[in-house]
Amino acid sequence: MPSPGCIQLLAKQDDKCINGACEIGSGMKNLPGEEMYDIPLSIADNTGCINRCLLLGQVAQNFLGLSVQEFSRLSDDDRTNLKWNYLFERVTIQFK
Repeated sequence: MPSPGCIQLLAKQDDKCINGACEIGSGMKNLPGEEMYDIPLSIADNTGCINRCLLLGQVAQNFLGLSVQEFSRLSDDDRTNLKWNYLFERVTIQFK
């Protein structure tokens, strides 16, 4: 989840931002972090593979069709089923 002050990614909601220029990290303001998706993936075709890509935020939410809050309420079995719906799925990726 990003710090609302500077968008530095935080590991969990109650983490402190380590960016010294961030008003939240310096303690000048105290705002909660915003939960967001941070999904690592690899993109492959017949020419090779691009590793360590990230599907973030609203793009990931649109792709999965679930908000972060909805996803966090899913059971482990439902999460596994969701994963298998997309694992090895063929998709079209466009760079604009």
